[in-house]
Amino acid sequence: MVAGDVGFACLGPAIGLADAGELYLVCVEPDRWRTGIGSARMAATAERLRAMGWSTAVPWTGEANTAARRAYEANGWTPDGATQTAMRTGTSS
Repeated sequence: MVAGDVGFACLGPAIGLADAGELYLVCVEPDRWRTGIGSARMAATAERLRAMGWSTAVPWTGEANTAARRAYEANGWTPDGATQTAMRTGTSS
């Protein structure tokens, strides 16, 4: 996890993709949206994924989550047409 005072991002190995890291989640307090915090979390996460040895990284988000899609695209992530139907469940340790 990459955390800050008003936002955080979670990362790890990409599920279903060999040799790739994944940006699982970026959360920012709603009153701080569009202030650069999410972009900073994404940049820190990308750097952390590189440091962990992944040269490829992916974010997944719901197709209807246009706010997240715009944020990812504004930060250099580009849609590749891949889809995923699996849902993540469970607890973190």
